[in-house]
Amino acid sequence: MEAMLKSSGLQKFYRKSDNLTIVDAYAGYGWFSTALYNSLQPKKLFLMDPSNYSKEPLSHLQAQDPEVITYSNYDPFQWRSYYPVYESISKAYNKPDRTEVSRDFLFVANLAYTRGESLLYQYLLCILHQNWLQRYGRVRMLIWISSASAEKLTHGSRRTKLQDKTVALKELDERIDKLKANIAKSELWLKRPNLSEKSENSHNKKLDKYRNTLEKLEKKRAESVSLIENRRFKSTVIREMTCDYRYLIGGNAKHTKRSKPVTTEAHRQVQIKKRLEGHKKRVPQMTCNPYDKDALVYYENDYENMFCPQKTTSLGGLVLLELTPKNVKLERLDEWFFVVTRLFVASILPIGRTLETLGPGATEWMSPHLSPAILSSKISEISIPDLEHIVEVFWRWPFKPQVLIDTYEERMVSTPDESTFDNPLFDIDDDVEGGGSDVDDDLM
Repeated sequence: MEAMLKSSGLQKFYRKSDNLTIVDAYAGYGWFSTALYNSLQPKKLFLMDPSNYSKEPLSHLQAQDPEVITYSNYDPFQWRSYYPVYESISKAYNKPDRTEVSRDFLFVANLAYTRGESLLYQYLLCILHQNWLQRYGRVRMLIWISSASAEKLTHGSRRTKLQDKTVALKELDERIDKLKANIAKSELWLKRPNLSEKSENSHNKKLDKYRNTLEKLEKKRAESVSLIENRRFKSTVIREMTCDYRYLIGGNAKHTKRSKPVTTEAHRQVQIKKRLEGHKKRVPQMTCNPYDKDALVYYENDYENMFCPQKTTSLGGLVLLELTPKNVKLERLDEWFFVVTRLFVASILPIGRTLETLGPGATEWMSPHLSPAILSSKISEISIPDLEHIVEVFWRWPFKPQVLIDTYEERMVSTPDESTFDNPLFDIDDDVEGGGSDVDDDLM
């Protein structure tokens, strides 16, 4: 992994800083933490992991250089776990330069677990709010995550298996071609002279039946083609707005897939007997294909022992995703989340048919101000500029809902607001008095 840090340019980038602070959340055994320490030579390295198995290796790692490395068993899922980090940061960073990516801060996390994806979603929101560690500038994040979650975040997700859908499309094409041939044959037959009335009525009925069936099949085929394409999610759109990405570790690597459960007692007994005889368990194989072909493949050596518990599941093997924040400050943040959340509820429908979910009369007001291309597109197909235009039109609607509280962000998660930093620790002037409210332990 040290070779990856060097070849990716991260070592050269961060070694230019004399005040680099690295926060490694869910550091596990500390394998990647060691690589970061050796390659980037940080001034401060904060290791967080609440698990019991990480206590001994991370404590040993801290003992190697206690002035630089700080280990705590705090849970990074709780915002107040980051207070020791805030205390170590100079007040000069309260007004950071956002024109460039910060060389003084780097965040690393292993989020390949149950609630990791929702936590990463909150980190992306912090880029928009410019709080948490993102209040100190554009702080790059290196995230360990399953390949399936990474694909969803960077490109969306396929709704069906491409291979199976391709076969289905081929069958549809064959049926459509056969119907077209029958229609042509019936039309030719009806042009014959001296055709009896009974025969003419019979072929007309067949022709109507063929045409109706053809219309249904062509509609089904059009819908099937759309299912093959990647489907963007709300998290995909937020990632596009907030940061650029790069796959650092991954590639064409085989990883294990959770096997199907044994359903019969006889089958189970056979498998137990084979295990006792020393036979290795057969595990179906699948392939992980991140989009960055230059990503380093490292599955072959010591991969399984780097994390505990084992993170190779049916979701896919681990990849290391680099997320670099953009210089973005979103205006009308409440309106933006309200519009996107409501429209994604019916993501399979064109926007022209889902505007009414924004409020009574939304379709009547907004439709004249939106182009036919936008109205006929699904929310998952809309570009970021078009999405911003929809939000702008909604904001100008005189009768829009005044209380925009029904958003996914506020119902399901919470992000740290400015009150998180409302204490003397974060004041620019030393003589400013103030106090701060604590942060809730539970975020879900």
